[in-house]
Amino acid sequence: MGRGAEVIVGNDEDAERGAKRLLDRTTLPMLTNVTISGDALVAHAPEQIPDVFEGSPCVAALMLSTEGGEIIVRGETASGTWEQRTRV
Repeated sequence: MGRGAEVIVGNDEDAERGAKRLLDRTTLPMLTNVTISGDALVAHAPEQIPDVFEGSPCVAALMLSTEGGEIIVRGETASGTWEQRTRV
C-alpha cells in the first residue's frame, strides 16, 4: 500500500543528487487515470489503480474468467491515451 520508492546513495555520492533522483521519479507520473477492463476480467484489486511512475511497475491482482478472453489496460500519458491489450 505504501508504494515506497528507494534511491541508494553511495558514501562518495552527493545526497542532494540522490534526493533529486527520488523527486524526479515521483513528481510526474508517466501514466494516470489507469483502468483495467475486458471480458476476461472478473475483478481487480486495488479498486482504484494508482498512477504509474518511471521505474515503478503497475501492480494489481486480477481475478480472471475461466473461459479466458481479453484484458485491456488504459491510461493517460502526456501525449494522449495509452492502451495495452492482452489475451488470456
